[in-house]
Amino acid sequence: MVPKWFTPIVVAAVAGISVWMLSEQAPKKPRLIATNNTVPDAYMEDFTTYIMGEHGKPRHEIKASYMAHFSFDDHSEFVSPELIFYRPNESKWTMSAERGTTRNGSKEIVLQGKVTIIREQHIGGASELKIDTGELLIRPDESYAESDQLITITSGEHKLQSNGFKAYFNDGRVELLSRVRGEYAL
Repeated sequence: MVPKWFTPIVVAAVAGISVWMLSEQAPKKPRLIATNNTVPDAYMEDFTTYIMGEHGKPRHEIKASYMAHFSFDDHSEFVSPELIFYRPNESKWTMSAERGTTRNGSKEIVLQGKVTIIREQHIGGASELKIDTGELLIRPDESYAESDQLITITSGEHKLQSNGFKAYFNDGRVELLSRVRGEYAL
């Protein structure tokens, strides 16, 4: 038979040895997780995002075959992006490119590669307008876009070229910046 005092002494000895072993271990340093700027923190494939206006109608939408977000500087990169801006008169501007990037969160979007902009024809309004360029800066909140690259504008059989332009989507206005050349079919 085991004396009554034996069990408490064994428990106290095991507890004492455990405390001593834990105190002898080197303290663990916090483990740092390396941030790799080439690894996205989120991504999406084949998506469409709608940005709604104050009256519940879409202001613009963004589509892409792939989007990756990088948290180190809060930018996103797109493959085959397409942006559609809806105007108050129910017409729209559509911009597509090979690739794109956001800057300043999503305050600016830069489309690159073969960039195509189409202002659709609408009843009682201007005819369809197509603009081709290599790079386009878009400010979605301002319904505004610009490029300082060579652009080609076609509308029907008419063709214009310019070094740079500014586009104001809400009022449908396009400003050509310099070296404007045109071909008009009569």
